[in-house]
Amino acid sequence: MKLFKKLSILVLILSYTSIQAQSLQQQKKYFPKAIKKMNVFLGSSEQELLTNCDNCVDQKTEESFRTVYLSNLDDKEFQSAIFYVSTSKSEVYEVILTAKEGIDVNKVANKLFGSPNAENNEWRYFSDKTKQKFTMAMWVFKNKLVIAGDIQGSEWEKGFQ
Repeated sequence: MKLFKKLSILVLILSYTSIQAQSLQQQKKYFPKAIKKMNVFLGSSEQELLTNCDNCVDQKTEESFRTVYLSNLDDKEFQSAIFYVSTSKSEVYEVILTAKEGIDVNKVANKLFGSPNAENNEWRYFSDKTKQKFTMAMWVFKNKLVIAGDIQGSEWEKGFQ
């Protein structure tokens, strides 16, 4: 009987992990190829990030609310990615992509997301569209493309202002 209980628990854990992974996969269309290949999305666990990002380096910041990882990318548009991971939930809640010199980040963003659908030339995709438990927000800042989620336990938990 104990063996049956242990097997049942194991099956539940594995099926939950599989369901969560499939759910995160729905974000693929919002990310450039380099991140899709890495298979890391908003809501991915810190362990998934480190497993799938061979060259992610902890930036050892002294911020108590997040851990910051940097990864160089082998991509024609982006040279690097910064991943913000909440310390409270250990989940990726923001990805900052730095464009290579000469790349128009606004053009890349428009290609990925279409025309901006929110104030200040930004994009917002709500749960009903993304099938995620959070709103996805995207914006361009100088030569960077930011993709974030108002994930519980993150700095964006209360929404984007």
